[in-house]
Amino acid sequence: MTYHRAALSSLLLSSLAACGGGQSSGSPTGTVAPVTVVATPSPTATITPAPTPTPTPEPTAVPASSPAEAPTQSSGSLALPSPAEIGAVSPCSGNYAQTDTSSLPEITTKSGGVNGWDERYVGRPLSLLNVKIDHCERFDGTVSLTGPMLFARGHSDFGMTKFDAAGSAGYSFANGKLILNAYKDASGARSGLVQSVSSTQAYQAAMIQPNQAGYTCAGCYWEARMKMPTAWGTWAAFWLLSPDDPKNRGHLEVDGIEYYGLGNKRGHHHAVHRWAGGKSSGNYSGYSLSDAIGDGDWHTYGIDLRGNAKIDGKPAIVIYMDGKEVDRLVADADYFTSPFYYLVNLATKTPKTGEITYPQSLEVDYITAWKPR
Repeated sequence: MTYHRAALSSLLLSSLAACGGGQSSGSPTGTVAPVTVVATPSPTATITPAPTPTPTPEPTAVPASSPAEAPTQSSGSLALPSPAEIGAVSPCSGNYAQTDTSSLPEITTKSGGVNGWDERYVGRPLSLLNVKIDHCERFDGTVSLTGPMLFARGHSDFGMTKFDAAGSAGYSFANGKLILNAYKDASGARSGLVQSVSSTQAYQAAMIQPNQAGYTCAGCYWEARMKMPTAWGTWAAFWLLSPDDPKNRGHLEVDGIEYYGLGNKRGHHHAVHRWAGGKSSGNYSGYSLSDAIGDGDWHTYGIDLRGNAKIDGKPAIVIYMDGKEVDRLVADADYFTSPFYYLVNLATKTPKTGEITYPQSLEVDYITAWKPR
C-alpha cells in the first residue's frame, strides 16, 4: 500500500496535499492530533445463513453487432464504437453483463498522461467475454473469518489503525454485506481487514487449495462492490498481494483503489509495487478523479490482470470503476502469471485538517475473480 508516485500530474500533487499524501503500510503518520469524537460500534449482528442458491449455467456469448451497425460514442478526442452488452448483471451467477470490445482501437504507444496512459480512453468498457467466475464471496449469512476461505487480521497494522481479530467489533454482517467498522476504544483506533488466505499461507508458504483452503488466482479479473464511508480520515482499500517467498520476503502488490474519504473525496488512487527484503521497487502509481466515489453509494472497483491491455506494446494492468476504465499501469510479465489473493480493509489516517470521524464503516457486497476459459 506504499505510494512512490512517478510522473503524476499537478492535479495529483494538489489532491494528495489535501489528505497528507501516501505512507507506508507498515508505519503510521507522525504526530496525530487528538480525536474528539469517540463512539462504540454496534455489536455484531446475528444473521441466519441464506439457503444455498441453485447453480446457474455459464452464459453463452451472443454475437456482437458489427462495427457498421454499432453507433459511436465520444471518449475525449476519440470516437469509440458503442460495445454490445450481453446478459443481465448478476455477479455471482456467472451471467454478468458482458461486453465485446474487439472493435475498439487498442492503446499501442505512449501519448501523454500518467505513466504513458492516454486519458482519451477514460470510460473504455470492461470486457468479460471468454472468462468464467472462478470465485465469488457474497457474504450471504454470517461468513467465517477464520477460514477456510476468508481470514481476518492476516496483514500487519498500518495507518493509525490496529486491525481486530475475527469475532471483534471491527467486523459485522447485515443484509448480505460484510461491514468493516473503524472505531476507538481504550486501546486506540481499531478497525477490520479481511483477506483470502491465512497468515501461514501468505507468509510461510503453507499450501493453498483455491476454493477449498484459501483462495488465489493468476491472470484473473478481480472486482469488489463496496460503499465507501462518507467520513474524515478514511483509508479504505481493495488490493491484491502474491504470497510471500519466505527466502527473501518478496511479493507483488496491486492496489485497485485506496480511498481517503472527505479529505480527498474525488481521488481514485491505484498502484503497483514489487517487494523484496522489506523494500519496494518497480513502483507505478495512478490517480484519477470521480465525483461518484464520495457520493455514499455502491460502486464496483476492478483490477484486470489478464494482460490483454497494452502500453507501448507491453502488457498493462487496467483499473476499472463501475465497469469503465480509469487507468492503466505498466507491469512486468510476472504480474500476469503469479497467483494473487485479495484484501479489503478500512484503516484510518490523519488528513491535513487533523479531523477523523469515529465510528465509520466500509460495506462490502461481493468480491469476485473471473478467470479466462
